[in-house]
Parts: sequence; structure tokens; C-alpha cells
Amino acid sequence: MIASRQERPAQGSPSTEGLRGTRRAAVPDGIAARAAATAQTPDLILLDVAMPRLRGLVVCRQLTTDPTTRNLLVLLISGRGDAHRSAGTEAGADDFLGKPFRPGEFRTRIQGLLGIPEGCRGAT
Repeated sequence: MIASRQERPAQGSPSTEGLRGTRRAAVPDGIAARAAATAQTPDLILLDVAMPRLRGLVVCRQLTTDPTTRNLLVLLISGRGDAHRSAGTEAGADDFLGKPFRPGEFRTRIQGLLGIPEGCRGAT
């Protein structure tokens, strides 16, 4: 699931690059992200820290402290670097990626979180 501050992440943008062949659901804000995570139980959640209505850090903290969602993998994305990296770790995020980032770096992080071997092209 992709939770982005953009209403609709552009096709081929870094937010969707590297996810071909996987099922994904994009949501427009933090409230929708929280609801979708609970309803769909995705393998991995990509949260933009700067989402509208409910910030990504808050959603992350809610997901990681709720017994029904605490085992979901969360990758936080932010343009503010180390300031959000520390807050993301405290909120329970599994990984953090600063913007801008290269599509290859994004793909590697996702594969690592999901336990997909680096040379495997099936999840890209």
C-alpha cells in the first residue's frame, strides 16, 4: 500500500517504481492509509511523512502499537532526512528513505524488507 501526499502518485514515479508485478493500493492521506492498512493487511506500507489529514509518523505509531497491525512492515519516506529518520525509528518504522532517492535504492529497500533476494526480478 502506498500512502502519499500526492492525490494520485504518477505512474513511473519513484513512489511506484520497482513495484511492477505486485498488487498495490494508493491512498490520498493518513486517515485513508490507517483504514486501508487495517482492512487490507498489506505486506508493506509506504508512508510519506508529510501526508495530509494525519501525518505519516502518527499513522506509523498507530499501526505499530495496534495489536492487529503491529506486524506490518512500514517504510517511511521523507524529504527532511535525519530529523524524520529519528522520529520514524521512535514511531516503529522498519526502514526510512530520504527524498530524493534513486529508483534502484527504493527497489533494494523494498526487496530487503520483504525478504526478496537481490537478484530476483519477480518483484520489480
